[in-house]
Amino acid sequence: MKLAIKHNHEQLIDVDTAVAKVLSNVDELDFEIKNIIESLNHVCFEDLLATIDIPPMDNSSMDGYAVRSGDVKDASLDTPVDLKVIGTISAGQIPDFEVVQNSAAKIMTGASIPKGADAVIPFEDLLTINEESIRVVGMISQRDNIRDAGQDVKQGSVLIQKGKLISAADIGIMASQGLVGIKVVKKPVVAILATGNELLLPGEEFEKGKIYDSNSPAIASAVTEAGGVPKILGIARDTYSSLKEKINLASSCDLIITSAGVSKGDYDIVKDFINDRGEVRFWSVKMRPAKPIAFGWIDINNQKKIPIIGLPGNPVSAMVAFEKFGRPAIFKMRGIYNYSRFVIKAILDDPIDNYDGRRVYARGIVKKIKKDYHVSLTGSQQSNLLTSMSKANGLIVCPEDINRLEAGSIVRVEMINWTG
Repeated sequence: MKLAIKHNHEQLIDVDTAVAKVLSNVDELDFEIKNIIESLNHVCFEDLLATIDIPPMDNSSMDGYAVRSGDVKDASLDTPVDLKVIGTISAGQIPDFEVVQNSAAKIMTGASIPKGADAVIPFEDLLTINEESIRVVGMISQRDNIRDAGQDVKQGSVLIQKGKLISAADIGIMASQGLVGIKVVKKPVVAILATGNELLLPGEEFEKGKIYDSNSPAIASAVTEAGGVPKILGIARDTYSSLKEKINLASSCDLIITSAGVSKGDYDIVKDFINDRGEVRFWSVKMRPAKPIAFGWIDINNQKKIPIIGLPGNPVSAMVAFEKFGRPAIFKMRGIYNYSRFVIKAILDDPIDNYDGRRVYARGIVKKIKKDYHVSLTGSQQSNLLTSMSKANGLIVCPEDINRLEAGSIVRVEMINWTG
């Protein structure tokens, strides 16, 4: 079945407007409770408050002897001070005695400071040590080598802020509070569907006239990199019934991403399908590659409106379109509002022609040569050459109003695979 699309003429919109439309039509997801170890790379759903001080009590920052600083304030090689050893304190032990005048307690790193002591003297400031006494030859001040209770975290303070992407260190902080599970923003489940009569699944026997589907695995991997959970639906053939059958499998998903079927060909039915089941919010963006993009929403089984991004079929176009629209959408759904890539300025080594007034995203290789960053093209920029994307660590931006960037120009490069 072939439907007549409601928008009969192509209306190009600029990239920034298109991104804004996508973001205005997706929402941050609700929370789920995750074990703290499983919360890595999730977004904290709410401010997480400390229930105990860290450290929970004053403790020693080194192995040594807990002393009263006033007893040894004048100690030196010329005027050593002898102190009586009245006990030993190991980590985890609560001392049941008091350090009185001219006494000391042997103490291990992390052990609680006993009552009466206000400093810890390290072994290197002792001239002699035995079980009954020590001879101190180093001067020490009050609170030296003591970690105060609450020095790291105060009870009632914000441990982790709402909206923070949880790191390994954050998990350590949560564990230090004895937490087992926390509320995090759900990661979006993203349905991925390739369309086309010519497609084969990887692993199927190769046939002449056919090609293997590279878009689904590539986009699924990009979804994972962006923090989403990919759900590959398979391949829809170029019929309305096949497309409907596959997309109905996405009823539990938060976002649908298709590839191919959004251009002007006789079998490009994805945008028609979106209009029939929902609404196309835009189609065609003033960019190269990836001009034909459909974005909108569809209603699955009259139960759930799901945003849908129809990517172009050419592999590079699909990946660049995902980079500009799919990635920001997933970030917002995860509760991350800064989706921008790291941008550097580099010296362009190869010229770039912009022959039709679109914003160009050229695949580039950035290298640092002496003090400057240089960027060169990965080779041919045809949108069917996936190797040009594989070689790239950045997208060179040529603005819409510039017809040609000459070699030697200073350009902006959005780093997509940046290791510094």
